[in-house]
Amino acid sequence: DVHLPAHLDMKLDHIFVHGDRAVFIDWDSFAMADPVFDVASLLVRLKIAPILLPVSKDAADKASSILASEYFQRVPSAWKHRLPANYALAAMKAALYFVQHLEGDRDRKVALLLDEAYTGLSGFAPPRRRSH
Repeated sequence: DVHLPAHLDMKLDHIFVHGDRAVFIDWDSFAMADPVFDVASLLVRLKIAPILLPVSKDAADKASSILASEYFQRVPSAWKHRLPANYALAAMKAALYFVQHLEGDRDRKVALLLDEAYTGLSGFAPPRRRSH
């Protein structure tokens, strides 16, 4: 059981980078929890960044790959097996945000995030496509 300091609301707009320094804001959800949830949240946000921000899928995928690689090189190796469940939870939390805030194109965003949650629970296997 891992309970360490965790931000618990990690997203791209809570990180400011200047040179080689990063500043994290919005610490109101900070608690003792699984810190892998923070990196999972960022990976989910990078996955959906191309539909939310002016960023290409290639750039988001590259950033995601670098983040995961760098993160898991710096934490205990046993933490990596907790990523799928944390990724699924982070995707569901992001979907809930869109439902609560009545975002435009909400249904498509929520469907994408629920597919990502399934991907996480499947250990990052390709999600099954639902028939419509």
